[in-house]
Amino acid sequence: MRRFAGVTAVATVLLLASADRTFAAGTNLGPIGFGTMLVDNADNAVFVSAPKANAVKVLNFSGEVVATIGGIDGAYGMALSGGNLYVAGTTFGGIVEVHLPDLTTSELRGAAGIKWLTVSGTTLWATRRPQGGCCWSALASMRLNGRENVRLHEQEYIEPQLASSPSFPNQVFVVEESSPGTVLRLRIGRRRAKVLAETKFGELEIPEGLALSSNGQLLLAPDHTNLEELNAETLKPDGVVYDTERTEGQPSAAAYSQSDLLAAGVERRWYSTELSPDVAVYAVGKPAPIFEATTEPWGVLRDGIGISEDGTTVFAASEASNGDVVISTFAVS
Repeated sequence: MRRFAGVTAVATVLLLASADRTFAAGTNLGPIGFGTMLVDNADNAVFVSAPKANAVKVLNFSGEVVATIGGIDGAYGMALSGGNLYVAGTTFGGIVEVHLPDLTTSELRGAAGIKWLTVSGTTLWATRRPQGGCCWSALASMRLNGRENVRLHEQEYIEPQLASSPSFPNQVFVVEESSPGTVLRLRIGRRRAKVLAETKFGELEIPEGLALSSNGQLLLAPDHTNLEELNAETLKPDGVVYDTERTEGQPSAAAYSQSDLLAAGVERRWYSTELSPDVAVYAVGKPAPIFEATTEPWGVLRDGIGISEDGTTVFAASEASNGDVVISTFAVS
């Protein structure tokens, strides 16, 4: 297990908490804007991208802010690989590489409109929206080991988000956030992609991101109606639909642990002070939750859920009534 070990001009680093965890109701990060959340089990850290603050906030597994990585204009999509964190700077169109032991940063070559990132093998993939574009984005790629120039690919997708798994080397999962939504598994050549599997959602079922199980066999693309699990190879439903009927909203986020647990979040359709649970943990393949919790009145933000690899801790991002981003940390019991 690594520990952050230094400071830089853009990072102030505190010691991470010990294994004895305390679980506060929530950590208010202020009006930073919320991009996405990424759990780093090697460092017992949770990364929260903050596009309005041009930074990434780093929390430990007790929910305490232990670092701020600044100077990343429009920080949004993130990916981990080889002891480094990669962050998309949506404002300047670049990708920042963060060396995790000391949080030193360097800027990689980028392209305008980069937003979401994932790593497949030794290739960093990104979504890229053309300047002035509205909804369509293409893919861009960069070899991490050779630091080659960013390669731009031709095909475009509607509001795409990315995921990858070691179980499918040199392949990328793409979800199109359209109505009806689409999930694809692609093998991408120098200029164009080959569709290896594809599935379409029903009308008005608009996906809210992607989650892949640790073994790469299961996939969830939370949509506006339910949490239906897909086989990652065929992208067809495997018959498991996780129960969200007790909530007052729509699924907004999902994440798998390595211990065969699934954490899911719900975004409420209206502001309410009588709150039903908006965070749930399920045993994979079992529709009923084994744990439930509640965050802020508006519920869990899109992509705002994470779970530790042992399944004992869940992290949820929500928005307070004044617009501040709040990270809640829960011990799964």
